[in-house]
Amino acid sequence: MSKITFISVIFCILFSITFAALPTPDPQMVKDFESLLHKFNLTYYGEEYQQRLRAFEKKYKEEKEIHSVGDAFEWGVEKLTGMTPNEIKEVSSL
Repeated sequence: MSKITFISVIFCILFSITFAALPTPDPQMVKDFESLLHKFNLTYYGEEYQQRLRAFEKKYKEEKEIHSVGDAFEWGVEKLTGMTPNEIKEVSSL
């Protein structure tokens, strides 16, 4: 086996292991996030999209956990759901 082929095989293995370990987002959560973007006419790209998706996912999981305890609260997507904690602080201080 040539050196280039060997390096290519190692790279492919490492690449596969790295991305196989990443969690796959809940499809319903992504659908709800996309609905939020559409509902409030928001557009994000690249790293900002990923950052906001992670913030939404965190709140989504918290709300889902609260809702699983009982029906005292109703889960709903709102503008705050797509904001980062710092943005929420800024809005609440106004």
